[in-house]
Amino acid sequence: MKNLLRQTVTLKKSSSTLSITHPDRIIDSKSGLTKLDLVRYYQLVGDLMMPHLKHRPVSFLRAPGDLNKELFFQKHADNKILSGVKKIYQPDDKPALIEITGKEGIAFSSQCNVIEFHTHNGDLSLDKLDRMIFDLDPGENVQWQQVQEAAQLMRVFLSQLHLPAFLKTSGCKGLHVVVPILKRHD
Repeated sequence: MKNLLRQTVTLKKSSSTLSITHPDRIIDSKSGLTKLDLVRYYQLVGDLMMPHLKHRPVSFLRAPGDLNKELFFQKHADNKILSGVKKIYQPDDKPALIEITGKEGIAFSSQCNVIEFHTHNGDLSLDKLDRMIFDLDPGENVQWQQVQEAAQLMRVFLSQLHLPAFLKTSGCKGLHVVVPILKRHD
């Protein structure tokens, strides 16, 4: 009989083992996605995510229950010690931020109900930004095709200004047009 309370997953290319509590808990009632499905997905795409997470403060969108219910945003580090996650201490006794230092940090965070990782627009120095983001979130009655067209128009406009850009999903319904910039200004 499958253990519904705890399941162990060995992380690929890592010496870490992650114990998943309540692996069969449904986290998305619309699709039937389980907590274990999410951990395995992040393990699968972790190598692709790390270049975007590495050396950047990150905030979490967490779903302690179903994705379609109450979510909360975590910007500061808590006292949990997770493999592949560390605190970024700030000056003036401001609360510590979060850094994902390795792929196992993504999986360990998903065990803590993290469903989205939102990086800051600067690196760990926190004083100069190295990108700007145009966040295209559709309002009510805006179709997905219109969001795609807006992203394409934004890219054309940016290319006319000789600014490189790339596209990122922004969560469940929007798109981010990301423009790398030189770290010259605070």
